[in-house]
Amino acid sequence: MSSYTLICETYKALNNTRLAGGIYFDLEKALDCVNCSILLPKSEVYGIMDKAYTLIKSYLEGREQRLICKDKFSNNNTCSIWAIVKHGVSQGSVMGAVAFFNLY
Repeated sequence: MSSYTLICETYKALNNTRLAGGIYFDLEKALDCVNCSILLPKSEVYGIMDKAYTLIKSYLEGREQRLICKDKFSNNNTCSIWAIVKHGVSQGSVMGAVAFFNLY
């Protein structure tokens, strides 16, 4: 279901005075769009300084990624080159993703 469809259906339910039992959102794509050059100055505004700021900065900057395609028939792997990650927050932990999304 697209975000647009979800929003339209939620508005219809609320306008028809039907109760919505719960609304769930998948924030995976939202976290892929976080701009680190905006997030770091914002963390200073909220009072995150010194060691905590250095920790957040090291978590966000200097990350690289690549894609590996595995061929299960021939056992040959095709790899892309390493590229620097300019946007997005690592989604390895639940708390990290929630904290960065709320801060952003």
